[in-house]
Amino acid sequence: MAGRFGNKLKKDQKGSMILEVLIATGIAAMFLVALTSLAVQSARTVSVTSQRGEAQYAVYEGVSALRTIAFDDLAVGAGQIAFAAGSWGVEPGTETLANGMTRDITVSEVERDGACIIVASGGTVDPDSLLLLSNVGWTDLGGHSRSVSNMVHRTRFDNPQGDCFGVDEAGMVSVDVSSGEFVGSKQLRRVYIENTGTTAVTIDLVTLTWDNDRTLGQIFMNKTKVWSDAGPGSPSGNQPSGVDIDIVDTVINPSETFEMHKMQFSQDMDDVTMTVTLTFGDGSTYVSDEFEPED
Repeated sequence: MAGRFGNKLKKDQKGSMILEVLIATGIAAMFLVALTSLAVQSARTVSVTSQRGEAQYAVYEGVSALRTIAFDDLAVGAGQIAFAAGSWGVEPGTETLANGMTRDITVSEVERDGACIIVASGGTVDPDSLLLLSNVGWTDLGGHSRSVSNMVHRTRFDNPQGDCFGVDEAGMVSVDVSSGEFVGSKQLRRVYIENTGTTAVTIDLVTLTWDNDRTLGQIFMNKTKVWSDAGPGSPSGNQPSGVDIDIVDTVINPSETFEMHKMQFSQDMDDVTMTVTLTFGDGSTYVSDEFEPED
């Protein structure tokens, strides 16, 4: 009896050990599967992160290349960047990169509203603005299509053609009053106006101020009479200090310098302090510093 009981106990213990081994093996297998899955997922994550990093660099390179191209050489449309003869350019088509990714770029027009704010639609095309877009696409390890893109606005500040970034006419002139002097004590000369801009400016009004009771009778620009008390220009008659004189419109081209000379006064102008104000065709105004002409 005792022997049979002992044999049964041994069999039960053996069966229990086998069951424990099976359970342990199952748990180990589960851990192995989990670890393998984690390793695969980790490798996939590293790969996706690496690919995204490569794509972001390629996108940045595309935008940077576009920004090196002169504004006037950028044409609206899609294509690819190409490096030749030491500089970047744009060619038709889509570029395939060494890592198998694809890159394309797009140059688009920009619209602005009446306040020169960029709008998606309903505005006016700004000739001085472009939208530069670089896009990179690839297929990841899971077979999914991925892409990243970057866009920047490009503005033609150096030679604007539109109204949003153009410099007003007053901002394109320099008035030199440092050598102003009276000839014969009544005639102001050697006041110079230079057009330092890239487009012509038009002087519409001249306003002179001085600190005595003398009156002004004539204004000449580069030896051309543009106003006098009897015409041309207005108002008629000799004028006191501070009156807006509507002269014959005077155009000064880029890089030209005009002399305001023979500004004729009614009496001697000794020891006087003056200013010159010019109003241009676009309504902008230039006001000189106070100066004391040589007698």
